[in-house]
Amino acid sequence: MSVFPIVDGVTVAIPPPDGYVVNFDHPLQRHAIESYVISGIGTALAFLFFLQYLYVKLWVLRKPDGETACLIIAWIFSIAVQVVSLSSFILGVTGVHAWELPLKKFNEGNQLTFISPILYAVCTACSKMALALFYRRLSPQRWWKWSVYSVFFLVAGYNLAILLVVLFGCTPFKKSWDPTILEGSCVDRGAVYICTAALGILSDLVLLIMPLPMILQLQMPRRQKAGLVVLFAIGSATLVTSVVRLVLLVPIVDANDYTWVLSSAVVWMLDVQIEDPGFDLKTIVQAQPVTTEVTAYETDEQPEQMIRHLRRQESLNKFGEAAVRAQTQMWDPRSSSDDEERAIVQTTTVTVVYGPRAE
Repeated sequence: MSVFPIVDGVTVAIPPPDGYVVNFDHPLQRHAIESYVISGIGTALAFLFFLQYLYVKLWVLRKPDGETACLIIAWIFSIAVQVVSLSSFILGVTGVHAWELPLKKFNEGNQLTFISPILYAVCTACSKMALALFYRRLSPQRWWKWSVYSVFFLVAGYNLAILLVVLFGCTPFKKSWDPTILEGSCVDRGAVYICTAALGILSDLVLLIMPLPMILQLQMPRRQKAGLVVLFAIGSATLVTSVVRLVLLVPIVDANDYTWVLSSAVVWMLDVQIEDPGFDLKTIVQAQPVTTEVTAYETDEQPEQMIRHLRRQESLNKFGEAAVRAQTQMWDPRSSSDDEERAIVQTTTVTVVYGPRAE
C-alpha cells in the first residue's frame, strides 16, 4: 500500500483539502507571468550594464583582474539561477498546489528546487566579492584594507557554508529531492533558505554602508559627491527586496504545500539576484571613467620664457597670427624673424583617467 495519497488514480505528495476539485490537466498556477516579466526586463537592463563594464574594464582600461573574474562568474551563475527558476514555472511545478502535481512531476520540480540555492549562493558570493575587491582600491590605509578583506572572507565563508549544507544536507543524497525515500534524514530546508536570506541582508547592509564615510570626506564638487551618495542609495533597493524575500520565506518552514508557497519567494529571489549590489553598483560605478587631456610642455626655456610662449599660443588660437604679430610689435620693438614668430612648442598629450587607485 502506498504511503502517498491517490487522487483520481494519480499518486500525489499531499492530499487536497476537502471540497477542492483537482485538475491535473490545467492546475491553478500563480506568479508565473510576473517571473517571466521580471526576469526578461531585469536581465536585459543588467546585461547592458554588464557589457558597459566589460567594455571599460577590458577595452578602455585593459586591466582585467580578480574583480573582473568574480563578476563574470557571478553573471554566468545569475543566468543559470534564472534558467532553473523559470524552468520550474514552465514545467508547471512552482506556483502550483502540491496536490495537483503527480508525484513524478513533483520530484522533477524538487530537483530544480534543490539546484537553485546552490547556484544562487555562488552567484551572490561572487558578485559581492567583486564589489569588495573594488572597495579595496578606494584607500591605501591598512585599516580599510583589513575591513574590506574581512567582508570578503565573511561573504565567501557563509556562502560556502550554505552551499555545503544544501548540497550534503540529506542522507542518502537522493533524499534531497525524492520524498519516496523514507529512510535517512535531512536538514530543515526552510530554515536554510531563511538563513541564506538573513545573511544576504546583513552583507548587503555592510557593503552599502562601508564606503559612505569615505565618499563624504572626498575633496570633490558637491554635485558629484551627492551623485555618488544617490548611486549607493539606489543600491538600497536590493536591501528592501531582500527583506521582503525573507518575510515571504518564513511560511515555508512549516508548509506542506511548499510548491505553492515558494512561488512568492522565487519572484523576489529573481529580483534580488538581478539587482544585487555586486551588479548595479559595481557595473555603474566602474563603467564611468572620466578622461581629461593634460598638455605637458617639453622645453629647455626658463619658466618666464615658457609662460610667454604659452600666452602667445593662446592668443594665436584666439585672435589669429596677424593680430598677435601686431601686438608683439607694439610691446616689443625688437625685430624678429618669421622663424622666431612661428616657433613651435613641443607638446605631449597625456590622458588621465579618474578612477580607483591602481595597485
